[in-house]
Amino acid sequence: MTRFSIFVFFTIFLVACENHYAEYAPSETDVLSRPWLKRDNPAALEPVYCYKTLVELECFDKAQAGTERPAVWTYQPAKN
Repeated sequence: MTRFSIFVFFTIFLVACENHYAEYAPSETDVLSRPWLKRDNPAALEPVYCYKTLVELECFDKAQAGTERPAVWTYQPAKN
């Protein structure tokens, strides 16, 4: 009986913890459009094709055909 009453108490307690201000929370679009969050927009990036090995990543300028290793895609600044 004691466990049941503790369960009921905590259930009621958690239900009462509703966030009454959730409707005023900004959306994801609002947060991402804030001026202090603007990121640099680097131009002239080239893809780098990296593949996982047991120890580290092995990277190439062009995609390797026929490999079964997992690919990790990334970019590097373009060579001028």
